[in-house]
Amino acid sequence: MNIYDYPTIVQSAMQLLEEGLQSSTWLIRFACAEALSDLKKNQGLEELIAGLKQKDPCIRDRAIEAMGKLKDKALLPYFQKSLKDQDMLVRIHALESLSMTMEEQSLETIQECLKDKHLLMQECAVRCLENFIPKIHSHPILKQILIEHSYYYYSIPVFAAYSLAKEEEEVGKRFLYEMLENEDTWVAFNAAKKLALLKDRKGIDCIKQMLQYGGWKEKISALESLIALGEKDDLVPSLYRPSEVPGQAIRLEIARLLDAFYPENTAQLLEEAFSSQEEEICIRVIEIIGETRRADLLYLAENVIKKGPEYLRATLIKTIEKMNTINLLPYLLPILTKSHWLVRIQAARVILKLAL
Repeated sequence: MNIYDYPTIVQSAMQLLEEGLQSSTWLIRFACAEALSDLKKNQGLEELIAGLKQKDPCIRDRAIEAMGKLKDKALLPYFQKSLKDQDMLVRIHALESLSMTMEEQSLETIQECLKDKHLLMQECAVRCLENFIPKIHSHPILKQILIEHSYYYYSIPVFAAYSLAKEEEEVGKRFLYEMLENEDTWVAFNAAKKLALLKDRKGIDCIKQMLQYGGWKEKISALESLIALGEKDDLVPSLYRPSEVPGQAIRLEIARLLDAFYPENTAQLLEEAFSSQEEEICIRVIEIIGETRRADLLYLAENVIKKGPEYLRATLIKTIEKMNTINLLPYLLPILTKSHWLVRIQAARVILKLAL
């Protein structure tokens, strides 16, 4: 397929969503409205509002997240009501939606959520301060978290310190340096990982120690930090010191990381894993293709594109979305024309997102 076919693909995708909004089945109308919200289009807003009234918390969560993408201040009452929802994810996405829409006008609500009894809600509040609130308003609150760090679970002040350090606030780095001396090695390791993201080598000994003595998941995390610091020498041999042979899932993560060193080996490693036909492994292989931006490896998914199964097609759509290049639209056309209706809607969403 060449570039001159792209307008036809885009037209088909938009037609599918517009027709879906007229469907007699509410779930189809809702899914199309949800997809359009990701394109900043409020067609079908009434369907999203109806989604907030559903008993299924997953539907309510999808609805409030979609409404947040519209950044419409008129939707504030719905965000505020959803902050009181019984489901944690609904409350988290309600706070994110409110914060990205109202910005500094949401500060009072964010500060209330910092005092929430649930860790995930506190973490969401810090993310909102970092991502949606101007520095002049967010930084004083983040600094106060560091002062009162003993009142929080360790990850909250470490996260706050990292957010400040990214903006060259010295108080953030000083706090992370202090955490390197924490008697809890896990707290010290997490501070070292944040410093590594800042290209600061202060915690490198802590990271190398975890690479040597930690379990496989900890080794993977440590290796990612060392790669961020530009450390590549002797890292690969470190992965083979334990007597325990890693399982397939861990080997996949190692393949993902080693793609930065030996990209010529990635195809064979992923192909071998994909041939296992284990559901979780196949999903992860397709995800890794997207995470490594290896469009040349999409040949592994040719049968998925043609025949499914639908859960792998859905994963492939997300992978192509992550690669974010219009040249991959032809891979989505077979999925757009012949798949489960929900998968077709997601294919249409990504086609329009990449093309418009």
